[in-house]
Amino acid sequence: GVSVYCFMCQHSLPSFITPMKNQNRATAVLFSALAACLGIYTLVCYTATFSFNDIEDVYTLNFAHFGVIPIRYFLELYPVFCLTASYPIIGSHSETISKLCSLKGTTPGSLIGLCSHY
Repeated sequence: GVSVYCFMCQHSLPSFITPMKNQNRATAVLFSALAACLGIYTLVCYTATFSFNDIEDVYTLNFAHFGVIPIRYFLELYPVFCLTASYPIIGSHSETISKLCSLKGTTPGSLIGLCSHY
């Protein structure tokens, strides 16, 4: 699930850069965002290492015995929230690509790849 989410974030980079007025700073903006993500992931890894005796395969399952029930459910279901939130973005992006390809009279590359794979 995480790899699909990461792929979609990477796949959507042109959609983030295109509307920027000053694209010369795009590299710095993206680098700072990725550095912030790396810092947060590192912090999460350190807290998991020092907070739990036995770390579950999925980090959010470590909170199964958390005392406050609404927070426990939110933490356990956080990956589900992230993945389901990305589906409208994926659908919108796919619709845009399909419209652009139909205007140009070409077939989307993913459709060609899917048909040639089977």
